[in-house]
Amino acid sequence: MGRASRVETFVRQTEGCRHLRACWDFLGAHLAELGFDRLLYGSGLRLASELHHNLADVIVLSTYPRELMGPLLEKRLFVHDAMFRWVMRNTGAKSWSYARERYASVDISRDERAFFEMANLAGVSAGYVYAFPSKKNGLKSAFGLCYRAGHAQDHVDAVWDAFGAEIIALLNVFELSAGALPSHAPEEALSPRQTEVLRLAAEGRTISEIAELLGLHRRTVDDHMTKARETLGVGSTLQAAVRATKQRQI
Repeated sequence: MGRASRVETFVRQTEGCRHLRACWDFLGAHLAELGFDRLLYGSGLRLASELHHNLADVIVLSTYPRELMGPLLEKRLFVHDAMFRWVMRNTGAKSWSYARERYASVDISRDERAFFEMANLAGVSAGYVYAFPSKKNGLKSAFGLCYRAGHAQDHVDAVWDAFGAEIIALLNVFELSAGALPSHAPEEALSPRQTEVLRLAAEGRTISEIAELLGLHRRTVDDHMTKARETLGVGSTLQAAVRATKQRQI
């Protein structure tokens, strides 16, 4: 038998993963072999709909240095990225040459221009984005793939011409895993009872209805709700249900 392809190897690796971050590490290693050494993945409920989306409800995975990602997320600088705006409205792969074309255009905003210049100074200057189609429930996911520093976009475009189909296959394998594996940190894991009451609350059940269905006192159900909110770090049951859904806990 011949040597397994990169995609076949990744499929086998994901079959043994119990957590999304393990799959992420495998994906990063495969893409680094192809020159894409910095990755960014975002997936959230209607990620593509609003630039002011609550990031607590979005899965964000990154191989970028913390000192770069911190301000990018905390100060919401990503909303000024031309490639981010492209994935908000489109599906498929797009060369970062689009950002350079935007930079040269007359209608570029001051914030978009400043972001482009900041990214280039940080060595984030050549790569591709890939946006998955929005699902029926409004879920939108996308990747940003940054190529090794020191290479022009023309070189990256040639790499994509040669390996783009393989890269897209790898991204799709990861996305399938993202739909099946938990993404939460261990400290955010809900107990079986918390999961049960939160799932019923997400279905629109009241505290009284949940108590009756589970044969519990109202106060016990309320205690489980409170602990679930505390575990997930949110202030309301609705926020807890959204975050637990994103983390595939309910």
